[in-house]
Amino acid sequence: MTAAKHERDAEQDHPTPLAEPIIQRDDGLYQLGWHDDAAGPFESRQFAEAVARAHR
Repeated sequence: MTAAKHERDAEQDHPTPLAEPIIQRDDGLYQLGWHDDAAGPFESRQFAEAVARAHR
């Protein structure tokens, strides 16, 4: 098993917590965090999570 594959497998088993919580807004869209200038809106939780993981 390569080191990169081992790291990917470990990430899937125990994902690193995100710095900002993913919040579903009243309009059904998602954003990163509670503050007024939070990143978003995103149409899916999966997309919001991908953005959050790319920016940690």
